[in-house]
Amino acid sequence: MAPAVAFLGLACVVCMMVANFPLLVGTTTGAWVIGGLVALSAVAGAVQALVLRARRPALYERL
Repeated sequence: MAPAVAFLGLACVVCMMVANFPLLVGTTTGAWVIGGLVALSAVAGAVQALVLRARRPALYERL
């Protein structure tokens, strides 16, 4: 349950960041690029966790 709540919170933060980032960057395109990189890093982390859980479950359990 906690990972799902954390994911929803992170998704909300990313949406708010992307929506308000043009104020800081000055362009909408720059905001989408940076927001996309943040989202991509979240997906990469989730994939890495799934791979670690499948290949090295003992190490995953220690985390």
